[in-house]
Amino acid sequence: MNRLTAYIEIHLLSETILGGEGEQKGTVDIDIQVDEHGLPYFAARTLKGVLRKEATWYVKCLPEDKRPAYERALFQLFGKADDGDVHHSNYEALRFGNATLSKSLYEVIDQENCSPRDAMKAMTTVRGMTSIDEEKGVAKDGSLRKARMIHSGYTFVAPIYANRTLSETEKNLLSTSVKLLRHIGMMRNRGKGEVTCTIHWEERKEIQKVRTDNERGNFIYLTIDVEEPLKINHVLKTSDSTKALTYIPGHVLRGALVHTYLQDRNLNPDDLDTEHIFHPEQIQFWNGYLMIDEKRSIPFAQHLFETKAASKSQAKVRKIYNSLQDGGLTEIRAQSPVRISQHMMTLENKTISAANVDITSSLHINIYGPDGKRDDVLLYRYEAIAPNQRFQAVVKVAENHDFVRWLSEKESFYVWLGGARNSGYGRCRVIVETGNKNIEMPNDLAPYTDELYIIATSDWIIYNEHGQLASALDEKWLSEQLNASLQLAGQVVHTELTGGYISNWRAYQPMIRSVKAGSVFRYKINAGTVDEEKLRALINRGVGSRTNEGFGRFIALPKWNYDEIKFIEEKTNLSTLTENRLQNEEQEKKEMNAFIRAIRSERIKETVFNEVNRWYNLTGVNNLKKINSSQWSKLLQVTTDISRTENDVSNVYKEKWETFWKDVKQRMKNKSKLGFDKIKIAVSEEKKSSLEDFILIDLCEKKWVPDKEQSIQWSLIAIELFIRKILRAR
Repeated sequence: MNRLTAYIEIHLLSETILGGEGEQKGTVDIDIQVDEHGLPYFAARTLKGVLRKEATWYVKCLPEDKRPAYERALFQLFGKADDGDVHHSNYEALRFGNATLSKSLYEVIDQENCSPRDAMKAMTTVRGMTSIDEEKGVAKDGSLRKARMIHSGYTFVAPIYANRTLSETEKNLLSTSVKLLRHIGMMRNRGKGEVTCTIHWEERKEIQKVRTDNERGNFIYLTIDVEEPLKINHVLKTSDSTKALTYIPGHVLRGALVHTYLQDRNLNPDDLDTEHIFHPEQIQFWNGYLMIDEKRSIPFAQHLFETKAASKSQAKVRKIYNSLQDGGLTEIRAQSPVRISQHMMTLENKTISAANVDITSSLHINIYGPDGKRDDVLLYRYEAIAPNQRFQAVVKVAENHDFVRWLSEKESFYVWLGGARNSGYGRCRVIVETGNKNIEMPNDLAPYTDELYIIATSDWIIYNEHGQLASALDEKWLSEQLNASLQLAGQVVHTELTGGYISNWRAYQPMIRSVKAGSVFRYKINAGTVDEEKLRALINRGVGSRTNEGFGRFIALPKWNYDEIKFIEEKTNLSTLTENRLQNEEQEKKEMNAFIRAIRSERIKETVFNEVNRWYNLTGVNNLKKINSSQWSKLLQVTTDISRTENDVSNVYKEKWETFWKDVKQRMKNKSKLGFDKIKIAVSEEKKSSLEDFILIDLCEKKWVPDKEQSIQWSLIAIELFIRKILRAR
């Protein structure tokens, strides 16, 4: 069973570049990797690689009598790839999470309402560098590069998970490799990326609850907390990008649970009880769907419309119209009906609560390209379900065989889902509950006497009586199943190609066309009343093929009784992004305060920059050219002298400038041609001030921050930026 084993703390002693090896267009040639909140991180795959490198070096340095034991430990901890192919026979014990910044910094982002751009600017700086021509001793032409670097002083924390208890040799090897790691990132030979690393072992015991057969029930509810992006993609994809699914497919969940079960029970795949685990009448793995207001959602129904005006209003609660109802869109026909597009929904009373799954996207670089050549750099993009979201899946069971007992006795555990699981994707925490209620079933099943609405809550693979793929349930078959005469009166059906990938075979399943989840069917009941017991049994069983993988799910409603929709936008709680805090609380507090100061400083800097541009544009270039560059430089020298003082800046500011202007006036009396009196600075469209009044009065009245001394310091920065902008324009 995968369990949290240790944390690695990586403290930056110098500026560090964590990120891509490629160039990006724009002002920065070498950029860092950041998450969706603008904070940098160290990728799990890279961390695993550098630790393995240090461990390998350490093992080679050991005496020959100790080396075999540590070589085995090296292989068991980090695994071994199959000649660059898929890690088919990879028995590594460890899984690494991304090294992220302290939880408190994510709390600061919430508190300060900080945008990703603001967070990144506060955390980093951009440095320029060149290559030197050895013959001439000067910079090479065209060699100027700019790189973004993370400020020193921050600490990254990476969790490590193990699928078993580590031996003392393995723990010693891992601890040593962490201690040996002294440099990370790019430009390590140029003084960047110096770090100190420590490991903290967790002594957590696995939580397990023994349930009796009566307590287990026929349903196992799996609440899935997404802690890392989930790369679960549609089978159809282009070569350079993937499109994320908005749910966790049942077959993906089944594969991950079975893999974890084999590890925990120390079983081989050949020992697996396939008769029970893969038989649709024995066990079914239903898709994991987003939780909305702590309730498992279902895919959004595709037959709902609203007016065009309402869709543009952005109102949180809006009226909806049923396109399958007789005359359902007649009322808004002239108002340009618009289909409502959402990912998920819940049904309650007469209201639909709708929400979208948060999707994140990240760019990756394969430096070796498709042909394995380093020069063939390949850029590709991953779409994934964003972390910090909660999903719920269901496992329906018929018998309490060993796999069911193992799963139902768990209270919580970690599992990795989807692709790129060694690259900072896929980690989820699973909370297990059991019961006898089908949570997809509507609570209030009224008599089905007039009509029947069927909503596909997963994809369907269904066939007609001739064995051909169908897009709707056969009326005759459905009537026989429910003991009522049914007639299909309307439908909204979407289809798509469905396949799958079997990792054990390293092969894709055949692509077939399926009915897409969210399709809606309206049946009229011509005779009889729907047998509710048979309907419940059919809902529990599902329709079509591959029901053990989550296909064929649906709900049935006696009528459509929903006339309004409420849009839910749950704000991501950033404080839950990392489950750990730093071991050193003082260091954590120091980092948090530094981050807050940096954020506020960047915001003030941006305000100052905008003001400087406004003054410059209002005043006009021609007016500013009335004095020469050397005279502007004299003003710049005064700001430098004030900034270097160790005394109270607010007092020195007034003293230095008054002395300067006194000297200017004296020289003007002596008929020196200084020309400062010719400059009029436009502080607004209505007001122009002399250069002296602009510096001594207008800027002093400008309250950049509440603190007087700091406000004067920012005024100095404003003067300097203003003068430098003038000098650059000459």
